Order: sequence, then C-alpha cells, then structure tokens
Amino acid sequence: MSKVLFFHFFDTGHINPTIPLINELTSKGEEIICYIIHGTEIKFNNMNCEIKYYDERINSLNADLHLKVKNFVDAIPYWYKINILLIPEAIDEIRKQKPDYIIFDSLCYWAKAAADATGIPNISSSTIFPSLTEDFVSYCNILTNTNIENFYNNDLTEMSDFLYSKYGIDNFQPYNLFSNYGDMTLVYTSVQFQPKGNLFDRSFRFVGTSISGRAEDHSISFDKYSDKKLIYTSLGTLFNNDEFAYAFYNICFDAFKNESNYQVIMSVGNQTNIAEIKGIPDNFALYNHVPQLDVLKKTDLFITHGGMNSVNEALYFGVPMIAFPIGLDQPLVARQVENVNAGLMLSLNDLSPTELNDKSTQVLSNTIYKTSSEQIGHTLKTHEGYLTAAEEILQFKSKNQI
Repeated sequence: MSKVLFFHFFDTGHINPTIPLINELTSKGEEIICYIIHGTEIKFNNMNCEIKYYDERINSLNADLHLKVKNFVDAIPYWYKINILLIPEAIDEIRKQKPDYIIFDSLCYWAKAAADATGIPNISSSTIFPSLTEDFVSYCNILTNTNIENFYNNDLTEMSDFLYSKYGIDNFQPYNLFSNYGDMTLVYTSVQFQPKGNLFDRSFRFVGTSISGRAEDHSISFDKYSDKKLIYTSLGTLFNNDEFAYAFYNICFDAFKNESNYQVIMSVGNQTNIAEIKGIPDNFALYNHVPQLDVLKKTDLFITHGGMNSVNEALYFGVPMIAFPIGLDQPLVARQVENVNAGLMLSLNDLSPTELNDKSTQVLSNTIYKTSSEQIGHTLKTHEGYLTAAEEILQFKSKNQI
C-alpha cells in the first residue's frame, strides 16, 4: 500500500474521469488524499479517500476566471495568482504528508512545481489533449487568434524569477501554466483521436475514456422518443448561465421547432430557471441536469460546446457531433472532431438557426459521421480507461521501486 496525494483541477470535466480511477486504486489498497475546491466534494461521496481543500481564496479566483475569461491569454493573470497561492501549499503538504508519489491534473502547475522542488515521483493526469512542446505556441495562437508568444515573453518573467529565487526551480516555461507532464502522463483518450498521437514518447500512456457507472440524480424515460431522431444539446458546466447561453437556447428552438421527426433534450444547468425560458417548442425537453451517459446511449446527434470530457463520452458511445467551441481548449477539440469525421465544427460567428439545422441534417443523413464516431469510440473502449490507468500506475510503482 502506498500513500498518494492527488491534486485536482477545479472543474467537473477534469474531475469526472478521475473518480473511477481513484476507486480502482483505493480498492487495490492505495491510500489517497484528494485536494479540491469547495463545491466539488459531492463528486467524492461514498469514496474511500480523504478530502482536503485548497486555500479558500481559490474559489473566488476560479469564479472570476469562469465569468471573465474565454481564452488562454485572458486566463494567464488568474493562473499566475492561483499558482503563487498554491505552490507553497502543495510543497508544504508533500513535506507534511510524506507521500510515496503524487498525481496531479495537467493544469495543476502548482503540483508539478512542488514535485520538482521536493523530488517526489509524480504522475500527470491529462483530461485535455496534451501538446508537443514545439506545437504549444501554435496551438495557443489557434485558440486565441493572437500571438501569445509575445505576451509570454513580456509578462511571465516574474513567475520564473519567483520560482527560482524561492524554490530553486529553473525549468519554468510559459506552457507550464496550461500543460504539465509528469514522470508518466495518463491521457484519457486514444492515440487515434489525439492530434499527432503517434509522435508522443512512451512516458505518455493513452488509456481511453475513463467511464464507469456514475451516481446520477435524475432519470429520463426514452420510450416516448423511440420513433424520432434524438438530439442532445449541452453547454457543459461552465457556460450555461450567461447571455450567450440564452441566445443559444433560442437558436436551437428556431432551428428545430418545425422538425417533427426530431426530439431535442437540452441540459441547461442547475443555475438556470427553466420557468423563465419562453417559447419552448413542443419537441423540446429542458432539464437542469441529465444523466449524460444514459442520454448519450440513446442520442443520434450531440450538439456540444466541445469540452474534452463530453466529446470523449460521446465518442465512447459512437455519437456524431456538431461542436461549436466557446473558449479555452474547445476550438482544438472541435477541430479534431471534424478532422476525424466524427462530426462538424460550427464557429460561433456562423451559429444561426438555419446553419444549425443544415449542419444537423448533414450529420444525421450522412453515415460517415456515425461510422467514424463509432470507430474512434472503439479505440477508446479497447484501452479500458480507468482500469488501464490503474494498471499503468501499478507498473510505474514497480519500475520506480515504490
């Protein structure tokens, strides 16, 4: 049995794939302490792990990040503040808890920096596409439509100086704010879906989609939809309670209200008052929350913001998509959905009722999208997700004599 510290990033899409992995590891005798923000502890109910919370100031920084930030450039000041707070905390926890190894989300630079400062064996958990170092700046330029390299060169010297003067860390690079890899990195997708997947070295282990039976608090009867094409729409957990969200709902209403052969299930988030949404067509069913895995099993088309976790789950069940990225890494994910013919990408500038209806008809009427999604889904399933991840961790322990 080993003692493990697991440093989580803050969002549901980053936490969900790790839940079955933690359960699998604790069932094999690992003692795990999970570091999270307040408000996400419900994900860890009935689990055999200890919960510790990050500095409470992180909650307000994270809330501001979600309200004000749509791209990586705008995120940099928040990531900087978060890391300045959490690097000392992570180092102190490692020295206090004396774990045998740590696991950290690939966005958690504070944990990677703490591992470098203490020399602890470490494993990165990547719920987003990892990027080759030489590709990172070009990816950021795609995601932000700006020359992010100039921004880095001008504004991140302070972070590098802080790390070197206080902890002797001299290997900080700008991409560390967004992309961090460990002695081993677990990636929750397949080589076939990962951009340039065949170019990553053996320290990256592509384990497939990490899915197990999630505890859900809502069930939907699909019997009444059996004679219709089922379309499922969701903006994920971050973007479903602002002006864009309500505009998007109305675009969907106008796109499909006259399509009697379509039934649309729309997940609008727990903070949305459905009673205040006007003009809901008869062929729409709106829910604050849906059991996404159950819905995807029945879905013919998924209209998504392109969050990595949602896309992986859709591919797992062979569901073709229309992906309209809103921000952060979503443009890269949406592009890859289109690159592998698992669906189409629709830019926000082109998002209209007519365009959405046309793209939906194209995806539903052309079998290449369904077939390609099923083929990628097969690669995700054969990797066995959290079971493979757990086995890789045990082999890592053996190799490093932990």
